[in-house]
Amino acid sequence: MSIFLGKIFTLNFTRHINILENINKKGLKMDVKKLLGQKIRKLRKEKQFSQEHFSELLDLNPRQIVRIENGESFPTAENLTRIADVLGVRVEELFFNEFLYDEDYLRKRILEKMDSYDIEKLRTLYLVAVNL
Repeated sequence: MSIFLGKIFTLNFTRHINILENINKKGLKMDVKKLLGQKIRKLRKEKQFSQEHFSELLDLNPRQIVRIENGESFPTAENLTRIADVLGVRVEELFFNEFLYDEDYLRKRILEKMDSYDIEKLRTLYLVAVNL
């Protein structure tokens, strides 16, 4: 990868990480590594690749794939590019998690979360919701 392309990739990669970190700061408390791992696992399964076959295509240790998919390890920029290529997507797509835009998922998670709220948190949530 040329130095120029490497700098462009690094800037785009950093931008996506910053977006996800900003989402974290807004209270969604998502782990970027876990989200990335979930997305890679989902795309790998859609391609019907076993972890073993996927690791062979990437020339990576199968244990490394397990750690990435479980959110225990973050792939290097080079490996992230190779993963995207093998999965047939752009690197940016690995950071887009459509479940954040799925209405049924969001409603279910909100209701689950509300079950654990005391009366004060419920009042606060109500005030926020009616003022949206």
